[in-house]
Amino acid sequence: MSDDLTLAWLHAQRDLDLRPVAGTGVPGAGFSVIQPTELTDPREFLQPHAVVLTVGVALTPDRVGRDDPFPDYVRRLAEAQVTAIGFGTGLFFPTVPPSLVTTAREHGIAVIEVPRHTAFISILNTVLEERARRGRREQERLVVVQEKLSTAAVDGGLDALLAATSRHLDAAVAVTDDDGRLHGRQDAGALSAVATARRQRDSGADARTEAGTGTWRLTQRMTPQGERFHLITVLASHPFSPHDRAVLKHAAGLADILLQRPAYLRRSRTELNTLAIQLL
Repeated sequence: MSDDLTLAWLHAQRDLDLRPVAGTGVPGAGFSVIQPTELTDPREFLQPHAVVLTVGVALTPDRVGRDDPFPDYVRRLAEAQVTAIGFGTGLFFPTVPPSLVTTAREHGIAVIEVPRHTAFISILNTVLEERARRGRREQERLVVVQEKLSTAAVDGGLDALLAATSRHLDAAVAVTDDDGRLHGRQDAGALSAVATARRQRDSGADARTEAGTGTWRLTQRMTPQGERFHLITVLASHPFSPHDRAVLKHAAGLADILLQRPAYLRRSRTELNTLAIQLL
C-alpha cells in the first residue's frame, strides 16, 4: 500500500468538509480507491483498502424492517478489507447511525460523515486529481534520475553507472552474464549482490525475510547478443517501488550499451581492416 493516499490527506481537503467520526486517527492509514455503492452486500465488487461511500438508501427502515441492518453491513465490509466508510447524511439519515459507528470501531474501520452539500463525485475527482499530480511529479523525478545515470555512464563508464545506480536505489548492484561471470559490482555497505546475481538467468524479483530482517532482489535481463546475454541485479534491505524498477530498467539499458560497445568496436575495426586490404 505504499502508493495509497492516506485518510489524513483526505480529511485535510477542506473543500470537501468531511467530518471524522471514528477510527480516523490511525497514523498512516491509507486507502486504495473511492467506491460509491448502495448495495447491502457489495463484497464481490470492492477492492481491498477501499473507502466505501453510501447514503444508506438500501438500509432504511422501510426497506429492511425494524431490524438494525448496520452491524451485518459493516461486518460484510470488514470481510472485504475496507479501510473506511463515508456515510452521507441529510438524505435518508440525519446523522451517522450509532450502530454503524460501534461495529466499525470493533472491526477497525474508520467512519467519515459526508454532509449533504458534499457530492460523492467531488470526492472522486479530488482523489483522481491528486493521483494525477503525484504521477506527474514522479515522472519528473524519474527523468532527473535517468539523466544522472546517463551522465555517469558517459563520463565514467560501467563502474560509474553502477555506483550511481547503487546510490539512488540504496542497494548493492552486480552485472553478470549467462554463465555467471561478473562484469561489474557496487556493494552497499556490507551488502553484496554478487553471489545472488551469479544465480540469476532471467528477469525477476523476490524477497527473503529472517528474524525481522530481510533482503529484496530485483534482476533485469539485457538484450541478447546471439546466445549470450547480461543481467543486472540489485539487492537491498527494503522493498523496491515502481520508481525503483523504472530506474533499474534504464540502468540496464545503459549497461547493455557499455557492455556491447567493445564488441561493436572490434567488429568495426575488423570491417575497416578488411576494406583496407581490399583497397590494397
